[in-house]
Amino acid sequence: MNRHGAYFSDSSSAVLYFVPISPAGELGPASTSPVTGPAAEISGEFNLNGIVAPDAGAPLIVSHTANGRLYTVDPTTGASRTIDGVDVPKADGLALEGRHLWVVQNWINQVSRVRLKDDLAVINAKADTGIHPTADEYEVVIAGR
Repeated sequence: MNRHGAYFSDSSSAVLYFVPISPAGELGPASTSPVTGPAAEISGEFNLNGIVAPDAGAPLIVSHTANGRLYTVDPTTGASRTIDGVDVPKADGLALEGRHLWVVQNWINQVSRVRLKDDLAVINAKADTGIHPTADEYEVVIAGR
């Protein structure tokens, strides 16, 4: 599926919104997709927040503020999977620049960088929380790839 548009989250509900944008820049009707699996947890005050779409039709990467985790979410089904081995407390906004994922960590005044391989199959995270890291490198398999 090659959809052009913008994804939005609702940090108090386990849903994602999508607004299509035509090549002429016109907005289409918004759609709502329920998120299932581990990213659907809504136990905190702020839950799903940042979203990036690495490639059209590929799983989205989303941040979860309450549990400090990153997830992949299938944009068609809403099914989510945890990206294991990446701990980003107070994760909020996400920005993807080439193969670097920047995770804004609200309330702790920090930004973490997660380096993605070209095929997006593995993430090598350098998520230093200001405490000495327990390893020099962190390898994580992205679900659904």
